[in-house]
Amino acid sequence: MDAGFVKANSANLPKIDSLMVTQFLASNHNVFTSESRNIKTSLSQKESLGDDAVGYVQLRKEPPVCTVLGKIFYHQKDHKVTLIVNETESMVTKVQCHDCTELFICIHSLAFLMWAHRRSEETIESTQYYWRKPLNALKSSERFITVAQMTGKDKISIEENPSVFLEFIKEAKRRQLNNCLILKHCLKYREDLFQ
Repeated sequence: MDAGFVKANSANLPKIDSLMVTQFLASNHNVFTSESRNIKTSLSQKESLGDDAVGYVQLRKEPPVCTVLGKIFYHQKDHKVTLIVNETESMVTKVQCHDCTELFICIHSLAFLMWAHRRSEETIESTQYYWRKPLNALKSSERFITVAQMTGKDKISIEENPSVFLEFIKEAKRRQLNNCLILKHCLKYREDLFQ
């Protein structure tokens, strides 16, 4: 974490409404590039720049200015992005990607701005923390955890009320399912299913 910054969460992020985003995009002539017209994005549809690409978000408040730093994971690379908001004037003053050499605002910067805007529109009952590895950066095997890994037990008991699970197994056999997340984590049942 950078000096003077704190981990970002849903309670301390600056509020960025759609009017602020619109004013920033309209007043900044550097936005209208191939990035904002989705030319580069349409050429590389394999990876998303949505919420799963954002991580390690931190911020520093020096009223009225709030500086938000984050990382966008895109094309197997972390891109460090800065967003500066004047909270008194309700104005986005700057969005910058430190890894792109373009003079224009790149797709990483726009993705981070829109991520911050979406966080402002969420109504969350408990605090959400954004200091985490971007989900896009995780291998598919790291995106989930089995109950056995979570509990540290090799075997998991479903003896309390197995009727729903057994009904699922029966239906899976009937349909000959073999690519199912539930079955992926229940090896014994998966082996029984396809023997």
